[in-house]
Amino acid sequence: MDKKVIDNLIDEIRKEKFIPFYYEDSSIRNNIREGNYRLTKLVGTIDYDEDLTARALLKNYVLYAYNSRTDEFFENYSDEILSWQMDKVPLIKNDEEN
Repeated sequence: MDKKVIDNLIDEIRKEKFIPFYYEDSSIRNNIREGNYRLTKLVGTIDYDEDLTARALLKNYVLYAYNSRTDEFFENYSDEILSWQMDKVPLIKNDEEN
């Protein structure tokens, strides 16, 4: 994930999730990197400009991390994460259809 994407996410997260100015950008940056790592372990490479579900999940992960609740993030978003993962799986054609 490049610096420009991270910087844009920091600005978005601060505004949308009401993260106060005194919470360091470096902390948000670390939360983004950790969230990105955990999400890419689930589906591989992610383009956060194109995959809006992934972008929303990452922003919410950062909010949970800000509140020291990352374990609850995966519990609360498990349905959305599973659906997102399934969207990433290529369709398998039934042999009988060929």
